[in-house]
Amino acid sequence: PAVVPVGSRMTIQLPGQPSPTPSASATTGPKLVAFLGDSYAFGHGASGPSKRWTDLVSLKQGWVEENLSQEDTNYSTAGADSFTSYRARLGAVVATGAQIVVVSGGRNDVSVGAAQFRGDVRAIFAGIRAGLPRARLIVVSPTWGNDPVPERVTVLISIVKAEAQRAGATYLDIGEPLFGHSSMMDVDGWHPNDAGHAAIAAAVEKALA
Repeated sequence: PAVVPVGSRMTIQLPGQPSPTPSASATTGPKLVAFLGDSYAFGHGASGPSKRWTDLVSLKQGWVEENLSQEDTNYSTAGADSFTSYRARLGAVVATGAQIVVVSGGRNDVSVGAAQFRGDVRAIFAGIRAGLPRARLIVVSPTWGNDPVPERVTVLISIVKAEAQRAGATYLDIGEPLFGHSSMMDVDGWHPNDAGHAAIAAAVEKALA
């Protein structure tokens, strides 16, 4: 007899018997979600991982989270010298086998030209589509923070939206949940604190609904 895996269980298959099929519970469990983003999605400013917006959304949606976000990263290969592009983690995203991929960020690309930015965003979405063709791709609109949004960021937002739609992704326009709320910012004035992460999570959940 052969040992045949079924979900997380092992069953014995006798000669001549048909191969067992996965049970409903093995195929309809919580969805594995990979997050690809910058310091906001990484959780900078939150008092702990459970307070970052990605964890709050995952808990609300019943997702199993695999967070591949990192500090000092962005969409583009032409950002600040200390930054690395999301492309560096495409292999890690694909390796998760995630059923949903959530991509966020964009504020770190403020110095990148529009044409360069568009090409990099398109390449990242295409890479996810190629590696995980059956996954649902969700793209969260770039946000700026407590201060007024610079015109250059407005341009980046429009590019991310257009490329998300081009890739057949679900685009979540969450607006600027931190704008005008200094109490939601960390002491560095650049990243959200627990209240800020909660505000971003609420905006994402509202857009998903």
